[in-house]
Amino acid sequence: MHFSISHSDWLAAVAVAEVPVGVDVQVLRPGFPGVLSQLDPLERAQIGPSPERLARCWTRKEAVLKAVGVGIAHGIREPHVGAAERPHQPPGFRVTDIEVPDGFCGAVAIATTAPDGPIGERNSDG
Repeated sequence: MHFSISHSDWLAAVAVAEVPVGVDVQVLRPGFPGVLSQLDPLERAQIGPSPERLARCWTRKEAVLKAVGVGIAHGIREPHVGAAERPHQPPGFRVTDIEVPDGFCGAVAIATTAPDGPIGERNSDG
């Protein structure tokens, strides 16, 4: 069993799955100093001056990093998740924006592959 927890301001989110999973929620606020320069160049271009797009990209990225188990301490340039309306799908994960109240952004990432192959195609004998 895998789980992930996130909170921002008064909002909390929990994700539970049989495979690695990550969830993140963020209250919308003006850009984080220095964050843009650490992102993938395509993500920076998609974000532009929009705090909502920055939060969208951030929550997607942090959800994947939580599912991987590394968090943001190892940098945020990868994985590329994008800031466009639909998330870019990094290898091994399905990223989905989640419905949250106005003033917030949220995303969940769930593993689609494991060290021994695609999830759902592994031999149950081990």
